[in-house]
Amino acid sequence: EDGTAELDGYVPGSAFAGKLTEALRAQFGQGVRIRNDLQVASGAPQGFEQAVLAVLDTAGRLIGLQASFSGDRVVVGGQALTGTAANEARNRIATALPPGFELETNIEVLSPGAALTAQDCQAGLSNALQRASILFETGSSDIRGESLGLLDRLAFILRRCPDTYFEIGGHTDAEGTEEANLALSTARARAVVERLVRSGVRYSRIFAKGYGESLPVADNATPEGRARNRRIEFRIVQ
Repeated sequence: EDGTAELDGYVPGSAFAGKLTEALRAQFGQGVRIRNDLQVASGAPQGFEQAVLAVLDTAGRLIGLQASFSGDRVVVGGQALTGTAANEARNRIATALPPGFELETNIEVLSPGAALTAQDCQAGLSNALQRASILFETGSSDIRGESLGLLDRLAFILRRCPDTYFEIGGHTDAEGTEEANLALSTARARAVVERLVRSGVRYSRIFAKGYGESLPVADNATPEGRARNRRIEFRIVQ
């Protein structure tokens, strides 16, 4: 709840402890605090490292994730923001675990709770997108796996303002032609809409629109500026 990840127990080596830290930062961002009480010891079962990383690959999609590994038994608990997130987390872990490992999951789905005003909903969406960005594969509308947790959070917020309509705007940097950038931004906005609909947001409430390179927020002459210009924005339209 305070943004801290706690690691304790035994791992095969210090290099693997470093991999765990990298995996957590990929899911939660560089600002996550990590309390590392891991110790190095022998005796890990075959496939142990793969099993641990399989669970951490879904960490960004579960609130209050708790995972324990004892021999070849894996127990995962936590809360998901959508039913889609809960099912995908279970299936991803089960598929990625090495042969011989036994999985037990205790994942609950949170209710969205009381309705928000349109302004509070907009503020929540903007705040979430300030802390993280929706990432896509280069030159593609395929959403990267590490952004699924962010989309879960955005869907959860949208479900709390059921009478408000939003435009999902796609933007690119200025690399390439205007026509190609417009098409790419539109495809990315549509991909976000499709993902949100899968997470329980009504299709009639969200609209995709591509702006291409026409509305930059930073200098396209620098890599940092181009990265800022490649973005998805949410805007109230009603």
